[in-house]
Amino acid sequence: METTLGNIIKNLATDMETLKTTNKEMAEKNEELSEIVTSWQADNTLLKTESAEAQQQQEQILINTVVDLQKYLKSKDEEVKQLKTNLDAARKTRISRHTDAKSDHLQAAREVLRNRGKQSTQLQTPANEEADTVKEAEAVAHYQVQPQRDRRAVSNASPSHPSVIPPPNEQIGTHTAVEIITHHSSNGDGVGRASLPPSEDSGGRAMQE
Repeated sequence: METTLGNIIKNLATDMETLKTTNKEMAEKNEELSEIVTSWQADNTLLKTESAEAQQQQEQILINTVVDLQKYLKSKDEEVKQLKTNLDAARKTRISRHTDAKSDHLQAAREVLRNRGKQSTQLQTPANEEADTVKEAEAVAHYQVQPQRDRRAVSNASPSHPSVIPPPNEQIGTHTAVEIITHHSSNGDGVGRASLPPSEDSGGRAMQE
């Protein structure tokens, strides 16, 4: 009996040691599990942090891309505006040069016409009274050399081709011979032809005496 009771106590003691060992092992396993959980939580936190940082970085990259794109578009818009300004300036410069060239051409044409008018006036109008006196003397001398010519030819002659030159003071129609001889057209066409004063009729015929 005592032996049986001793064996039971011995077995219980052995079971207690086994239980202690098991508890110790369980505690160790629990600690390892706790470490695993802690590590997992840390990893999860790190993953969340990294994910948040990555998301933030992606968002920042997207924002920077949008900002850069806006800056690029703005710079291109400025380039387009500058190009339009340059084109407008070039167009205005070309128009101005074209206008200046036309103005210079017209001015040169006016100068040519003015010079021709001056030359025509110089050819048509005596320079001074001495030239008038010489012309009158030549007319008188020519008339005195040919005194027997038919004076009726004077009134029938064309103003630009007179066949007989009368004395300078002889009245022909409403004008004297000198007026008919020395009066020239002043229309500026450069042609030095003789013509009657404006008081004659539009056909250019001298009035009969």
